[in-house]
Amino acid sequence: KDNVDFAIIRAGYGNNHVDAQLANNIKGCEKNGIPFGFYWFSYAETIEEARKEAQYLLKAIKGHTPLYPLFYDFEYDSMNYAKRQGTTISKEYLRKMAAAFCEELENAGYYAGIYANKDYALNMYGNDIFKTYDLWYAHWGVTSPGRSVHLWQDSDSGHVPGITGKVDTNKAFIDFPELIKSKGLNGYKVNTF
Repeated sequence: KDNVDFAIIRAGYGNNHVDAQLANNIKGCEKNGIPFGFYWFSYAETIEEARKEAQYLLKAIKGHTPLYPLFYDFEYDSMNYAKRQGTTISKEYLRKMAAAFCEELENAGYYAGIYANKDYALNMYGNDIFKTYDLWYAHWGVTSPGRSVHLWQDSDSGHVPGITGKVDTNKAFIDFPELIKSKGLNGYKVNTF
């Protein structure tokens, strides 16, 4: 608790596979007053499947009010899976899937974003989509993200007292809890006094 300001929890992956540790991770954060957000690791092959993954995420976190965004995570592993299923995901189609996932979350009143590492952000997404959806940017082994971002994953091999083994570490450059509460997102109500 004393070494963690926030956590981004994997809610699940693919076709409604809820992370086995989701309930424990949420409970641990709530018990210790650690603000959290979520991500869903995508194996979608179609725009409709991406929308369904967003719905699975919303179902998995029902009853909880995250103070950080909900993220779409589609990586090279996702692409390789699609290819093994006989589907090739183009850059343009990936952007449409990510937008569909995020739109589904936004329509439900949540702050939505996209997780991508430097290579994927540059070579698969391009910059235009990040004018609409926030980027959770993974760029390890450097002293700064090298671009303007609100959430930077700066390491995949960090150490946090109380956690055994290596963990991903992140830095937030904006006050997500204040932003989310002030906009009435993620289940929070705007104070109308």
